[in-house]
Amino acid sequence: MTAVRQAPSELMVAPEIADIALEGPPKLTRSFRRLWWAAGISASGDGLVVVAIPLLAVSITRSPLLIAGVTAANRASAALAALPGGVLADRVNRRWLMVACNVIAGLMLAGLVAAMSFSRADLPMLYAVSVVLAASDVIYELAAQAYVPTLVDDRVLPKANSRLQVMTGSGEQFAGPAVGGVLFSVARRVPFVADAISFFASALLVGTTRSPLSGTTWLPSGTAKDAPGRRAPRETSWAEDFRQGFRWFKRERSVQLVAA
Repeated sequence: MTAVRQAPSELMVAPEIADIALEGPPKLTRSFRRLWWAAGISASGDGLVVVAIPLLAVSITRSPLLIAGVTAANRASAALAALPGGVLADRVNRRWLMVACNVIAGLMLAGLVAAMSFSRADLPMLYAVSVVLAASDVIYELAAQAYVPTLVDDRVLPKANSRLQVMTGSGEQFAGPAVGGVLFSVARRVPFVADAISFFASALLVGTTRSPLSGTTWLPSGTAKDAPGRRAPRETSWAEDFRQGFRWFKRERSVQLVAA
């Protein structure tokens, strides 16, 4: 019997292809799933107070201007916190930044609930809570978006981002407001208590995530995965990073329209 000879190129498989074949398709990690649940719980809690805060304002004052001002202050706080929040997310541990944002928001809501229990809640307090909640939410989302690439393989990054956005949008814009109005009609404090609990639960879940790549975005390209625990020193100051971001914002007309 004559042996059939094959070219070496037909018998050998490139090492990187063989590794991919052995590993199989990448999957979403356990830490990402925890972040995903944390985002859903927190967003649903935010949705509860989207309607509860204006309703509480109506019970405190009958001035349409002051009532509308609560929502206006909330949105203005979110816009003003975006750029500083992005600079902050680039310079500190993102996991603990998200935990801090959730804890601060939860404590603010707990304080509001305590004031409501003693009939001490007033309009300035409601404005302060609305401003802090918006700033915390924006900074949390910025940190989460930058944190996701350190939790999953690049090949499933679009899938991870899309799932995170769907979960956040569904909770904050669909499920949360519908339930929040019903809960407020039962008892005014209930949606605020539920939102405070959601923030603390989200902080707990985020705190249990683990990523060997978190905080390594300051390293030169191609070195992050080789040195997961190290951080290269920043060559620019906080002020310079802020100015660079603002200059970019001034150049991007589409982003300005979205912000407006």
